[in-house]
Amino acid sequence: MSDSQYLLGAGELAVIAAALGIGAYHLRALLVPAWDGALARLAEIVIGISMLILVSELIGVLSLFEEVPLVLGSVLAGLGATFLVRRRGLPEAPATKEVRSSPLMVAIGIAAAVLVVVHWAHPTGQALDQGMYYQDTTWYHMSF
Repeated sequence: MSDSQYLLGAGELAVIAAALGIGAYHLRALLVPAWDGALARLAEIVIGISMLILVSELIGVLSLFEEVPLVLGSVLAGLGATFLVRRRGLPEAPATKEVRSSPLMVAIGIAAAVLVVVHWAHPTGQALDQGMYYQDTTWYHMSF
């Protein structure tokens, strides 16, 4: 891969991300205007990735899965969503008050995280000591 091919690919990726990001922002603002902060960004990421998958599936069905159709389809999807949402008008976000987590919910979250760490620690330690030992792992990767 030459430097110019790399820069072209990086530029295409930036165009796709920008177009789908703008479309996802406007769709999220239309669907759930009260969300802000991290929750809103997470929703926008999920919407943007969903739009990318949908565009990829559609151009794949048409046997056009190449660079140019993917970039054009992503730009059309992102800017099309933005245009449709802006044409409809963005609803105003209702005023919300800050919601604080209860100590019980924080304790439940910490307990769940500790449970996952404890559950994963033993097989991870065993794999680090012995190498890969499950039949499924050795079948796909290599023998121990």
